[in-house]
Amino acid sequence: MPISSNGLESRRLSRYDFEQLRNAYIRENQLYPKALIFRVGGEAGFYSEVGTMLECMMFCFVNGIQFRLYSDDSSFQAAGRGWQQFFEPFCIDSHSPLNRFFNVRQPPRLRELVRRPFIFDQGIVGNINRLVSPFGRKVLLRSEKANYLMGDYFKSFASTEFRDQWINWPLFNMNGKVFFEIAKLMSFVLRYNDSTFQRISDIRASLNLPDDYISIQMRGGDKIASMKSKKYQYAGDTGSPSFYIKKLEDSGKDFKNIFILSDDFRHVEAVQAAHPEWNVYTLTTSDERGYVHQKFKSLDWNVKERMLVKLFCAVEICIDSSFHFGHEVSSPTKVIRALKPSSKYQGMLI
Repeated sequence: MPISSNGLESRRLSRYDFEQLRNAYIRENQLYPKALIFRVGGEAGFYSEVGTMLECMMFCFVNGIQFRLYSDDSSFQAAGRGWQQFFEPFCIDSHSPLNRFFNVRQPPRLRELVRRPFIFDQGIVGNINRLVSPFGRKVLLRSEKANYLMGDYFKSFASTEFRDQWINWPLFNMNGKVFFEIAKLMSFVLRYNDSTFQRISDIRASLNLPDDYISIQMRGGDKIASMKSKKYQYAGDTGSPSFYIKKLEDSGKDFKNIFILSDDFRHVEAVQAAHPEWNVYTLTTSDERGYVHQKFKSLDWNVKERMLVKLFCAVEICIDSSFHFGHEVSSPTKVIRALKPSSKYQGMLI
């Protein structure tokens, strides 16, 4: 049976409340004469995609645009189940397979196609898609009776300027800056289906976590490589176990129980070796050596599914911790930080 003492269950909307809210959202959404189709799960990791999707939903409301979702080919589903692989459906969907080819974050512009008709590292299929994209886009929009694809406004709704914009959305009790109000969409959009909810509850129960613990995200893999290539402030040691351990030591927090959200088990081992007096909990397995999105996409679905459910559970555990140290440029932080009081959160990178 699902455990009843964790925040996951208390945060979950009841079936009745969820269905009432979904019906109201769909009715409100359909009032807008123009529509945008957002493709989720095609180009980045799960929480990066979802964070952008939530921003797009808010952007559509602010600008009076109907939001629709395409998820049939996302990297976090199998057999065309799309969003319903792990979550409850919450909006009107698009199912046109043309989304896969022409609904992208940064579509090529006609001027670019004329200047560079062929890009060698994209291969023959990739270049064909580029060249026919203006025509394919029109066919997709006409067949779906829509007006925009996500690339038309991606730079707008994924911008710092939009996150600083004020939003007043009565349906979700929003009245503040987008950056802070986005949390109010999460319990609605990210409502796990019953099967996923049960699996997360079971995994969490198996950890036997104490009531009082802190949490930290220790990131490795492609995110750290990207940060170093962009010369972030802490690029010299970011991603090394010593960086994270020093953050914990310098925090002034008095704790003995710590949950580690990580994609690299070497980080967990380093914490255990440096502070054997701490009780360390984690869902990271001994074979994990850093998340690389392209590698993840090529994995067998059964492996990907287990990894995703484990990630969902780890994020929920961090949300419920007494205090969380968040990796500021890592996407799960968007969800964790949004759902924690500011007094219980500290970012490690700016």
